Amino acid sequence: MAKFLGMLLLLVALPGIVPSGTAGSMQENQPPNAELQRPAQHDTDLLTAEGDLSRVDAAKQSIWIKTAEGKEMEFTYTEQTIVEGSGKSVEGLDKDGGTHVTVDYNTAAGTNHAVKIKVGPAKG
Repeated sequence: MAKFLGMLLLLVALPGIVPSGTAGSMQENQPPNAELQRPAQHDTDLLTAEGDLSRVDAAKQSIWIKTAEGKEMEFTYTEQTIVEGSGKSVEGLDKDGGTHVTVDYNTAAGTNHAVKIKVGPAKG
């Protein structure tokens, strides 16, 4: 009887065991560079910072703002970054030093990536 129960237990447990090198493993089903792909960003997943625009470096595709607390923050941007309220591109903001901005951003690998830059008066 003990042999019968041992065999039954083995048969029940075997289907859940999958060797790591099989074709069905998760690693092999991942697309190349899957760890480098960023998931779609939703507005609720974004962080927000606001302050006065202090500088723009178009060559580095970066902007810096100075928050009300005096902290300077750097953000990178791309051609997909949305600029609202000024009708300008991000590079056009270079002439608007001191303008109040609100930046919606996400952070990856220690870098702040601007998704949306709103130009306008301070919240108050």
